Amino acid sequence: MRGAFGKVDCVHFFSATPLSCPKLAAFAETLPMDAMVAAIRADKLVGDGSCSSIDESMDDADIISGLVVNNVRSAKEAVRWARVEEQLWLERGLNTRWGEDDDPQLKAYREFKAADKENL
Repeated sequence: MRGAFGKVDCVHFFSATPLSCPKLAAFAETLPMDAMVAAIRADKLVGDGSCSSIDESMDDADIISGLVVNNVRSAKEAVRWARVEEQLWLERGLNTRWGEDDDPQLKAYREFKAADKENL
């Protein structure tokens, strides 16, 4: 597999824990992971207390794995990645909604999109 950080020939690349791959773990060590995770946790749309999927279901290791696999290299990119992940989570929920215009899932999706545009 070829990625932003060169050819990855690690058998663990698609495992549940990408950091078990020595090449990805070495790549992760070159990045400011603590600062990126802290930026995500501090973000008002996806961070602590936001009730987002990232806040509620991802621990720091999950976030770091997502950042590494997606070649995120800065705190600003990390927050953008987290917001895109949350938007995708909300969009997947729309695929199972009942379809009314006052549907709570549609309302939550629209509110997130509006807040995301206001808080770039």
